[in-house]
Amino acid sequence: MLDLSTSYGFKKEADAPDIKLSGLAASLNSLKLRKRGEDKAFLTIAEIRVKDTDIDLTGKDIAVGELATSKGVLNLIRVKDGTLNVQTLLPPSHMDE
Repeated sequence: MLDLSTSYGFKKEADAPDIKLSGLAASLNSLKLRKRGEDKAFLTIAEIRVKDTDIDLTGKDIAVGELATSKGVLNLIRVKDGTLNVQTLLPPSHMDE
């Protein structure tokens, strides 16, 4: 279940709308993340909360006031080639090449 509250501001500008969220608070219960094609979750979090967060959608800026989790489990598995199961979640950095 997701609970969300925020204040917002909208101002119509000539080139693009100015949209801002302030004082955002959100709580998500029972988050489970798994990789496509796999049955077991690599990350399970009973509750994740964000408070006092401001988001400038036009300026693409986020300021997180507080982030908290409870009862989280990260399931790391070393596969045959020696890498960890979560290493393939993001593309390799240019420094790895």
